[in-house]
Amino acid sequence: MDRIERHKDLLVWHKAIQLAGKVYAVTRRLPSEERDGLSPQLRRTALSIPSSIAEGCARRTRTELLEFLQVALGSLSELETQLLISVEQDLLTVTECGFDQVAELSDLLAGLIRRLNTAAREAHAKACSPLTLADRTIGAARRGNSGRQTLEP
Repeated sequence: MDRIERHKDLLVWHKAIQLAGKVYAVTRRLPSEERDGLSPQLRRTALSIPSSIAEGCARRTRTELLEFLQVALGSLSELETQLLISVEQDLLTVTECGFDQVAELSDLLAGLIRRLNTAAREAHAKACSPLTLADRTIGAARRGNSGRQTLEP
């Protein structure tokens, strides 16, 4: 898998930004008694998703990126739970919550994590695989000898 240069190049980040916008819009319609409770919690959780993706992309290693993508996926599950509670408490409707966007983003994040893990395993396997005779001959030719060992007195 090619190196991810910028979070802004990722569809998953753009979808997370859209979901955060939707959450901000629906929290404006929550009752005033939720101003200090559910509303800021929904917003913080929604903000955490694209923020974690962006931070992971800014890190130096694939391992760190994967950790932050896992955090984003965890925050997405947290947001889904909070939205479900909002529906069960008759604060929001199912349509308002954007569960379809949540599911799409979950699939995108899980797919990206899976692809990065697969690429990491393949790179590790390639790096750890034993050299074949052809590989040794090519390596020897690059070093300037024919691959034959000579004994010097």
